[in-house]
Amino acid sequence: MQNSDILWWLINWWMSEKEARIYLTILELWSAPASTIARRAWIKRATTYGILKDMMTRQIVSWIEKKWIMHFQTIDPQRLHKRLENRYVKFEEVLPHLIERSNVYDNKPQIVYYEGISWLKELYDQLLFSEKPIFSFLSDDQIQESLGEYLNTEFVQKRRKEEIHASVIVSDTAENVGYITSIENDRYTKIKITDNLFLLDLKWEVVLYGDENVAFFLYSPDELVWYMIKSKQLYTTMKAMFSFIWSTVE
Repeated sequence: MQNSDILWWLINWWMSEKEARIYLTILELWSAPASTIARRAWIKRATTYGILKDMMTRQIVSWIEKKWIMHFQTIDPQRLHKRLENRYVKFEEVLPHLIERSNVYDNKPQIVYYEGISWLKELYDQLLFSEKPIFSFLSDDQIQESLGEYLNTEFVQKRRKEEIHASVIVSDTAENVGYITSIENDRYTKIKITDNLFLLDLKWEVVLYGDENVAFFLYSPDELVWYMIKSKQLYTTMKAMFSFIWSTVE
């Protein structure tokens, strides 16, 4: 497995990108001073010190002294795996209590707001837990470059691997030509193009998933925000709108 694959798993399941790079760097070196770690991980020294301090607090990293210089080393990967297993077991124990508290709001729509590209990437990955098809309105808004690369490569590949089907209505604009071309041979994606004024004026991507979730993604270079509304009634209304537009497009 290549370093990029290992990094992806560490980032996807537990660590930030910089923490993952530092962790892998220390594993390769066994132990090293912060300056060496920073140089090998391509992270600023001051930032590296701060991350190492946080990782020591979480008992992922420890240090030893060699010739009056702090050398950092990591927890053994097998011990780290065991710790994560224990955390999973503990979370399962508290899960019923968390669900019980969340059910207090069953009769009210739940609205969550996030911003920033790291959150948008993580929240797109939430769609991968959907066991049912995804329905999406896709506008011609200019997408932030790094997020666009993520969606067109990593996210699409993950969705195909999970065999999650998606039906997408896109606006008839030049900006969507690349997207349409990229999924021509994708058996997990159905797409229809429309010049409907509603979609042309839309500056969000609207995603319906899980029978009760409606996500509004704004991912222009100037604004990176995400709203998720958990509401069966709103989902049903938006799904009816989607089905109507879908049926009118050839």
